[in-house]
Amino acid sequence: TMKPVCHGFIKGFSMLNMGAFTAIVPALFGTIEGELVEIDEKDLPRFDQYEGYRVNGGGLYDRKEVDFYPGDGEDPCKAWVYFMHREYGRPPLIPSGDWAGTLKKE
Repeated sequence: TMKPVCHGFIKGFSMLNMGAFTAIVPALFGTIEGELVEIDEKDLPRFDQYEGYRVNGGGLYDRKEVDFYPGDGEDPCKAWVYFMHREYGRPPLIPSGDWAGTLKKE
């Protein structure tokens, strides 16, 4: 079960346009906009599989706990984020870090 919590952002990542999907990668400067959702802990393995994360490595993505900054100015909270740990070619950067905003402009 997935329950929307709020809109906000994370720092220290950049977003790449991979064509049919996006990927975020660690970056010195960069913010990613997104929605914080709450899931049941028992559902985490299902999300890991969907995102291509493997606990013992070898997957397309890694999962890391980061500070999530709510858009309403509340204090940051901890959240899991999936990020691509390997670079695949040179996909275009999404400078705004807002995939939904990019789709609205097309």
